[in-house]
Amino acid sequence: MERTYHYIVILFGTLLGLCACQNDPQWTPRVLTMTDSVAATYKSADMYLTLDDSSQAIANKIVVLYAKSDNADSFSQVVMNRDASGVWRAQLANLKDSCTYNYKYVIEPLFIYPSPETYTFKTTPLPPPIVYTKEATNISNTSAMLNAEVTSIENDPVIERGFYYNLIKEDTIFRKQLKCGHGVGSFGGTIDTLRANATYYYVAYAKNVHGIAYGDTLQFNTLNPYE
Repeated sequence: MERTYHYIVILFGTLLGLCACQNDPQWTPRVLTMTDSVAATYKSADMYLTLDDSSQAIANKIVVLYAKSDNADSFSQVVMNRDASGVWRAQLANLKDSCTYNYKYVIEPLFIYPSPETYTFKTTPLPPPIVYTKEATNISNTSAMLNAEVTSIENDPVIERGFYYNLIKEDTIFRKQLKCGHGVGSFGGTIDTLRANATYYYVAYAKNVHGIAYGDTLQFNTLNPYE
C-alpha cells in the first residue's frame, strides 16, 4: 500500500519579519511531497517514508505516532531511521490482529510539516492452525489409534482438535468425529468400534477463533480376524 502526498505550507509574517528572515527556509513557501507505504501483518507493520529532496535535506528526525482507531487519544510512538538510500523506516510491533490503526508522521524541524494528517492501516487476521495428519498405529480388526500434530502462529490458542473418519472418502455428511482436546503439539485418539477387514479414511482437524484447518486425508485397513 503506497501513497504520495503533496502539501502546500505557506507561512505568513509581518512585512518586517519577512524582510529580516527572507533567507530563512521556514519562512519560504514550500511544497512537501512525501511517499509512504505500510506493509502490515497480524502483529506488526513495516513503514517506509520518502521525502522530496529539499525536505529530506532539512529533516533531522521523524516520529510515527500510532494508535488503534478505537483508542485514538492514546498514541504510541516510534522513531524512524533513515537508511543509506534516504528512505525512512520503522517497524511497529506488538500490534493486535484484525484491527484498524491510525498513524501520523511528526517531522522535525516542525515547519516542514506543521500539521500532520492522520492515516490508517489494518492488520491482517491470524490464520487458522496448521495441521499434520499422521499414520494410524495399533491397528487391529476393530480398533486403531489416529495420530496428528498441530501448530499455530504466534501461539494463538487452539480451542479444539480431533479427527473425522469414514468408510467413504468423499462423504463429509455422515462421517464420524473423534475429539481430542485442545492446544498445540502432537495428539491422538483410539477408535474401538470399527469394522473388521475394512478401509477407513481419516483427516485431522484443529480450530481457533479464526477458523478450522485440516491435514491431509489418510487411510488404513483394519485386520481380517480370519487370517
